Amino acid sequence: MYVASLYLQVRGSSRLHLVRRSRVPGSAADLVRDARLGRIDIGNLTDAPAA
Repeated sequence: MYVASLYLQVRGSSRLHLVRRSRVPGSAADLVRDARLGRIDIGNLTDAPAA
């Protein structure tokens, strides 16, 4: 099975946050492109206080 996952690691932390996951073949390139272009909203993860 094919799974493409995009995780965010906040600087200074070892925790990973799952941002997006897809099972469509070839979607890994789309996830990377969307992340580079700022199309993935990660503001709610980066603004959260460290637990």
